[in-house]
Amino acid sequence: MAERLAPRLRLPGAAPIAARELVGGIAGAWLHKDERDALGAALYDAGRRRARQRLAEWERRWFQGALPPAPARLLIGGAGTGREAVALAAAGYRVDALEPAPESAAECRRALGPAASVAEATYEALAASVLDDAPSPAARLASRRYDAVLLGWTSYMHVVAREERARLLLALDRLAPEGPILVTFRLASRARPRGASHRVGRALGARLASRRRPPPAPAGDHERFGVACGFLVGLTEADLVAEARAAGREVRWDGEVDGTARASLWPPASRGG
Repeated sequence: MAERLAPRLRLPGAAPIAARELVGGIAGAWLHKDERDALGAALYDAGRRRARQRLAEWERRWFQGALPPAPARLLIGGAGTGREAVALAAAGYRVDALEPAPESAAECRRALGPAASVAEATYEALAASVLDDAPSPAARLASRRYDAVLLGWTSYMHVVAREERARLLLALDRLAPEGPILVTFRLASRARPRGASHRVGRALGARLASRRRPPPAPAGDHERFGVACGFLVGLTEADLVAEARAAGREVRWDGEVDGTARASLWPPASRGG
């Protein structure tokens, strides 16, 4: 269903905000959670050729300052077609990756070559494999240990449920017990207030959803729809601090770029002895 919907729901980046809100309102009320996730992956695949391919200079500086030196072993989550992963592998790091969009994961796998393991899986699947020993495409990563984890550009925002973000950080803490977890996210305070188009879309989507059995649970009010990537959630600095503390991590703020915060989550100094 998602693959059929993606070409119809995808809007150009310059589309009017009202059109984007209308589409997001319909999809958020009409689709089940797994369908919304699949739609996001399909939209990301559809636009992957237009995505930025090189690291920005601030990213290079951030990685140099926050990551352990090569040849440390890294896990790159939300890797897309491999933008961050390929650059870090070229810098001498040993890299594995995780990406839920199938075509992007395949492209990332080709770019990294046989030395890397690239799993086509969501963050939720990774957490389930690490914490619950659940079978998933991410299971082969669950028994490995890493020197650091990088969550690809704003990918943490696609884990829309707070409890799932908490599980993800617990799983990553287990995978990289002594190293940092690097996160970027758009600040909720920078989000535009929703307009009438979103309310109209929600009403239309709810009408469509009423005919489905079982009826879907609609997207939460905190979820936003991106025309290139599907549903995601804005976060505050306090959100990240609370979620990091629940996983036994301390937040080090590493700056902000155009309303997107970056942070590294570190284990307490006492853990490393």
